[in-house]
Amino acid sequence: MKTYYLIDYENVGSNGLLGCENLNKTSHVHIFYTNNSKKIDLDIFHKHGDAKIAIHKVPSGKQSLDLHISSFIGYILGSNIKKNFDCIIVSKDTDYDNIIDFWFKEKNIKITRMENISKQEILSNNILNYDKIYKNIKNYLKQSDVLREDIENILSICKSFANSENKKQDIYKNIVYKYGSIKGVNIYKTIKKLI
Repeated sequence: MKTYYLIDYENVGSNGLLGCENLNKTSHVHIFYTNNSKKIDLDIFHKHGDAKIAIHKVPSGKQSLDLHISSFIGYILGSNIKKNFDCIIVSKDTDYDNIIDFWFKEKNIKITRMENISKQEILSNNILNYDKIYKNIKNYLKQSDVLREDIENILSICKSFANSENKKQDIYKNIVYKYGSIKGVNIYKTIKKLI
């Protein structure tokens, strides 16, 4: 499965590429920078594992990098219709979270944001035991008289954000968005200790 890493180099610099040397040939690293970015560490070209690497210089300006990365996300999504892939924005900028939420709510597409590539490795190495957790969540929800179709939707939300850096916050936001503030908060309280 392809993984796309979109590096906001102006925001994270070379630190965003930590862990790059462990990537495989299905990884695609896209580094976005402007004239305002710090100098690029040339070791990147030798320490990127088997990943394909591309560098994109974009014009300087207010939010220019953010806009270009957001546009590139649309390109990736359009190029990978009906394919499994991961898309990871490497940045500390929380403004990307709005784009992440938008794509999840519109098309159930999961995009992740993290501060460097090695964070993804940590998450991948600590994948949750979904079956056991989902079974427990399902049982709790059944005991709470939640409708069957709602249970499946809630499990889908939990799965989508299981490896997110802000897992509980993301699950909470999406459950409340789907079910409203009263019902959503009650559902979240029911499953909070299980996620």
